[in-house]
Amino acid sequence: MRTTMKRKMKRIGAVLLCTCLVVGLLPVTAFAEAQVQVVEDGEVVEDGEVATESDSEGDKGIVLENTEQIEKTASTDPITLPVRTLETAGDYVPRSDLTATFKPDAAIEAGTFGEYDGLAIDYYYPMQDTSKLDTGYDKLAGYIISIPIASDSDYEGDSLTGAITVPLPSGYDGETAKIIRDDDKRVLAISHTASTVTFPVTLDVSGGSAGMYEGLIEYKKAETPTTTYTLTVNLDGGNGSATGGTHAAGAVINIDAGEKTNYSFNGWTTSNGGSFAEASSASTTFTMPAGDTTITANWKAAEQGTAIDLPVSTITASDSDYVPRPDLKASFTPDGEITAGELQEYDGLRIDYYNPMHPEDGSSPKLDTGYTMLAEYNITFPVTDYAENTLSGNITVPLPEGFDGKTAKIVGGTTAGSHTAGTVTFPMELVVENGSAYIWGVLIEYKAAGGGGGGSSGGSSGGSGGSYTPQWGQSGNSWKYRKADGKYAQNEWQLISYNGETSWYYFGSDSGMVSGWYQDNAGNWYYLKESSGTSGTGTGSGGGSYKGAMQTGWTTDQQDGHKYYLDPSTGKMVTGWKQIDGLWYYFNETVPGQSGWSWSETENKLVYKGNGELPLGACIESMTTDQKPE
Repeated sequence: MRTTMKRKMKRIGAVLLCTCLVVGLLPVTAFAEAQVQVVEDGEVVEDGEVATESDSEGDKGIVLENTEQIEKTASTDPITLPVRTLETAGDYVPRSDLTATFKPDAAIEAGTFGEYDGLAIDYYYPMQDTSKLDTGYDKLAGYIISIPIASDSDYEGDSLTGAITVPLPSGYDGETAKIIRDDDKRVLAISHTASTVTFPVTLDVSGGSAGMYEGLIEYKKAETPTTTYTLTVNLDGGNGSATGGTHAAGAVINIDAGEKTNYSFNGWTTSNGGSFAEASSASTTFTMPAGDTTITANWKAAEQGTAIDLPVSTITASDSDYVPRPDLKASFTPDGEITAGELQEYDGLRIDYYNPMHPEDGSSPKLDTGYTMLAEYNITFPVTDYAENTLSGNITVPLPEGFDGKTAKIVGGTTAGSHTAGTVTFPMELVVENGSAYIWGVLIEYKAAGGGGGGSSGGSSGGSGGSYTPQWGQSGNSWKYRKADGKYAQNEWQLISYNGETSWYYFGSDSGMVSGWYQDNAGNWYYLKESSGTSGTGTGSGGGSYKGAMQTGWTTDQQDGHKYYLDPSTGKMVTGWKQIDGLWYYFNETVPGQSGWSWSETENKLVYKGNGELPLGACIESMTTDQKPE
């Protein structure tokens, strides 16, 4: 009967609607909300339904019981949820300072919230087992949602979809937050603010309430925005490479004032804090302060000192050694007075006119267009009572016969500062250490006299701005390597070819080549050959044969007698399990309390004194197996 009545109501509704419009008895909006009783044979059979269909069978009719408009309470508006949290073991605590909402996709009417309804957040127990956390996530929280549905609500579904907006834990990122579904899939938040995060959810509907009882959300810690400050660099005419920019407080920036013609560097200054590693050095580092600042390179006019005469020796053909040339004159005039020591056998100016034009590898000389002569210059002389580590000045060298001094220039650098009929002069900066001032491998190229070319009578930068032939040099017992930019390798690896063999070498803070065991800042250990030859202490199955060359493969330390394995690709000492030639070997990965190794100040290296535990990286040969260890 109910089905029949509902089906027939449309006709009645149409009739009533038309009648009301004609006679003006009932506004359309009010009729739409009027509750009615359907009467059949004098008995009520449908109570409280909206009239939608007429009935033409028998003695039936519509009785309007209430013509007043009735307000609907069911809607899809967000429902505010009271919040409780669990921060430590114990009971949930009401949190009136926190808010949460649920916005249903279908219209419902929420009932009265009881003590345990709303949103309960467990920040404690999920963190006792973080196995569900994805890589990079730091926090896991559990969520229980309970929303009462009004008893007279007409919602009949067994589930309810919508969006839950929950408080964002302080210090965590809402953009990367993920809700973990029952199938263990992660779903990113659909929106977030500075204090909330919103996810799509499906609530179960039963027993007069909609709820979710095991929801998990994972969070990443929020990244703190980095505050940066402006660094302005004023080189005041210097030709260095330092530039300004924006940096965070504490950032370390490399700065280089370069050189300034006819001036010597006189230190760095800063307008607003920060610090220099060595303010008196043109090339150093600057640590950024928490504020904008300007750093300035300061200069002072160079003072010409007394010229130091240098004995000259040359190689002019395929000679195996330099030949003294008393017929040639050279000198170095320092910027300021210095005291030169007594010249030794190999001091002075050495000029190689032959090998730069006939390199062993057959490569073309580094000549610019129009230049036909290339020579290499090595300068060394002793100094006393000189505290600086560099010495600037002007070097005057013999001009090769038949060539033009006006156009002579340092390869990759500048033309001569001045010249005469038989000499050419260049500004140059020498390295000073262990009582000697020196610079090696300076290349100067020449045009034939009358060959034209411009040139300048007042060049700017000196030798340190040119291009040099990389080469080894020895200072006392220490070997150093001068790079193509004229600077010595320092705190860095260099891949060097020597006598047909290419190997990695490491140079320390004093620019000296390192040998023996070496540990980098990341904690990796390397072994650098302690003596030249194809055998001897610490020789690896791979790696170079010269002293200082990085070793690879198997090596037996002659001091502690243990075998070590150095990665063939990187040279790093291996720890833990490693498969080598089909077998699995174990290398000690525990740092012992007493390894027997210690640093010797007198020998300037690690030495083994015995009576220690198994050193890190030592092979435990008894554990070798042909099966991969579990």
